[in-house]
Amino acid sequence: MQSAYARQDRTKDAQRQLETTLNLEPENYRANLVLGRMLTLHGKPVLALPYLKKAALLQPGAPDPHLFLVDTFARLGQKANARREQAEGQRLRGTNER
Repeated sequence: MQSAYARQDRTKDAQRQLETTLNLEPENYRANLVLGRMLTLHGKPVLALPYLKKAALLQPGAPDPHLFLVDTFARLGQKANARREQAEGQRLRGTNER
C-alpha cells in the first residue's frame, strides 16, 4: 500500500499508513525502514533518524538501514556518522552477497 501511494506522489497518505502500521507493530522492520527513508528524502532527516536506527536494530544483518543512514547523516552534516554507517553498510552488503 505504501509503495502505491509513493508512486502516485501521495506521500502524506503513505506516511500516515506507515505511522498506523508502526502504532500497531512498532517492531515492523519494513515500516521503520521505509518511513525513515521517506522522511529523509522529503527533507526531514532529524525525524528519519529514529526509524532508520530502529530498523538497523531490528535486522542487524541488513545493510539497507545503514546505507540509508549515510544519506540521513550527510544531510545533517554529520560526516563521521555517515562514514561509520557507510563502512557498516558495505561490510554487511559484502557479508550478505556470499
